[in-house]
Amino acid sequence: MTHEAGHPSAETGREHRRFVPSATTNLPRWPASAPGIDPQGRGFVLMGLGPAAAGTLARWSADVTAAGHPCRQRLDASAPADDDDMLAWLDDALGAARVGWRLMLAGPAGDILMLAARARAAGMIEAEIRCHAVGQGPARLQCVHCKTLFRAAAGPGSHVACPGCGRMLVVHQHLSRRLAALVAFSVDAEVSA
Repeated sequence: MTHEAGHPSAETGREHRRFVPSATTNLPRWPASAPGIDPQGRGFVLMGLGPAAAGTLARWSADVTAAGHPCRQRLDASAPADDDDMLAWLDDALGAARVGWRLMLAGPAGDILMLAARARAAGMIEAEIRCHAVGQGPARLQCVHCKTLFRAAAGPGSHVACPGCGRMLVVHQHLSRRLAALVAFSVDAEVSA
């Protein structure tokens, strides 16, 4: 088995033999430092997940306050992005937002991708959302065979078992922005019978 650049397999410590890193991918490229607030924003919803997001949220809050804009903010040091209370808070904040408001998210990459997808589903457009990834955390994956959505400590090229159908999957470098999930397919999907 050849070893190409990529992430090690979660199951075997090896990479998938068919995984070839692509020069073109739709995976986000996270900047090293947090983006500033949008000067065109007229109000802001700020949300931070995990203790590493606290500094970013504090800077954003200070900038919004200095600009005199209305703001709703929440920092949760321990809850995952799919926590019911957190999602209810985000839904309420987005429901109260008006034209010109911006959503700023800081936290583990998998969590903020999921929250950004929820905001897009609520009607926000990409230009109204700014994200800063602070660490990776578990990725959200979707099995293409049974459509199960699940979270795992895996990246493109990794092997994981699907909790829905039990197949051994390889994680592909394609991200569904609607689902905030990486696509995963059977490791032997390309093997001829």
